[in-house]
Order: sequence, then C-alpha cells, then structure tokens
Amino acid sequence: MKIKSSIILAAMLMTLTASAQNMRYGFTAGIQGCMPRDVGSRPGYKIGPTAQYSFSDNERTALLDFSLLLTAKGWNDDLMTTTSGNSVTWKLRANYIELPIHIGYAMPVYDDVRVVGTVGPYFALGLWGNSSIDGEDIDDVKIFSDNFYKRFDCGWGLTIGAELHSHFRISAGFEMSVLNPMKNKVDFNPSDRNISLSVAYLF
Repeated sequence: MKIKSSIILAAMLMTLTASAQNMRYGFTAGIQGCMPRDVGSRPGYKIGPTAQYSFSDNERTALLDFSLLLTAKGWNDDLMTTTSGNSVTWKLRANYIELPIHIGYAMPVYDDVRVVGTVGPYFALGLWGNSSIDGEDIDDVKIFSDNFYKRFDCGWGLTIGAELHSHFRISAGFEMSVLNPMKNKVDFNPSDRNISLSVAYLF
C-alpha cells in the first residue's frame, strides 16, 4: 500500500514538474490606438505581467496565453456647442485592469524565430477615469463613480507576432468590446476597439 501511494505521489510530482516546465512568465508593455465606435480616437497604453503555457515541449505547439494588464483607453470627439457655436473637444479617459485569456499556436519559421498567433476573450474592470469638455465651464465627470460608465467590460481580441530566441516577443493586436460602456441610454455607442503594438519578455 505504501509503495502504491509512493508511486502515485511520484507520478503527481512528475506531472506538476512537467507542467511547471511548460509554463513561462514575463512582462509586456505596449502602445495602442483607441478607436471606439461613434466617437474619435486617442492613444493609450497597456502594461503588466504575462504568462504562457505550452501544451508540448515542441517548437511547434498550441499554447495558452494570459496577462494582467493596466490599460488606458478612451476617446476624443469634436462637438459644436449650443451656446457659442464653436467647436470644442469632449475628452474621456478610462483606465482598466484587464485580463485577456487567449488560445494560440506557435510555429517555427527560422532559427530561434517562431510566429505566434492567439485569439480569445478579455475581461476588464474599470479603475478610474474622467470626462471633460475643453473650453466649457463644466466640472469633470468621474466616469465610474458618477455612474457615467459601466465598470465591467468584456470582448475579444487577437494577436500575431514573432518570438525571438525563445524570450522576446513582438506582437500586433486587435481588440473589440461587445458591450456599450454607457450607463444611461444615449444616442451613441463608444464601445472600445483598439489596435496595439507590444513587446514582451518571457523568462
């Protein structure tokens, strides 16, 4: 009985060790162009830890890719005021903690170079942000605490990039929300759509 238990325990430890060997951790940072529906664009960023689980030890393998990102989104939009008739800019800044979970595939194309593509959902929680109108005597709106924007957001995204020397990854990505972020019913929908360029280092 003790021998059987020891064999089971050893097998479990070997499985955990193999799984750990297929898991890599790192850090990613990038810039993004935020282009929400129905409003103007603005630049943003994303930064945070990342991890990758490979389903095999081969260079050509399926993988699971996930990150925990601080990401800055929002928009700028030109408006015509009803008071003066002049054009003013409505600015909105939204900062989220975001969790993308992607399934992907890595394929070697040259010595120490792999092409990596991923696709999957993301989930985001609003942390802070504000809305303001340049040139107007209007107090800034705290978009999450003042019930202007919903805190929760989700959508899907995809990336395509190159992994160099098993550590560096350069990726281009696209991301699109499936929710209207506005709390109240309005005649426009500024749901997020972003393109990004990011760099990651995996240990």
